[in-house]
Amino acid sequence: MFSGTGEGAHYVKLYNEQLSRILSSCPYPGTLNVLLDRCFYELVDRSKLVVIPPPKPGLGAAYACPGYLMGIPVLLVKPAVTMYGCEVVEVISHINLRKELKLKDGDVVEIVLVN
Repeated sequence: MFSGTGEGAHYVKLYNEQLSRILSSCPYPGTLNVLLDRCFYELVDRSKLVVIPPPKPGLGAAYACPGYLMGIPVLLVKPAVTMYGCEVVEVISHINLRKELKLKDGDVVEIVLVN
């Protein structure tokens, strides 16, 4: 995992309604950037991806997949428009994952997908 640009909180707030519905709880206003060992789209069953439509014109859609990060329910989100390659996902939870799990840049985390 690694620190991003700090824009995650902004987008979580913009997409809050859609993310809350999928997570079944209010998302923490921030994301955890995780570098996967393969492309996100190779790891998930595309037929089970949840499409998150843009909340307003000018924003892009995102693709989401539920999972667990170190046993905590999360949503792995891949924005359609992103500066990162397909190996990077934004992980969203109802808690501050970095703080709760005492994570720092470079830490390796375990993610289990719910396919």
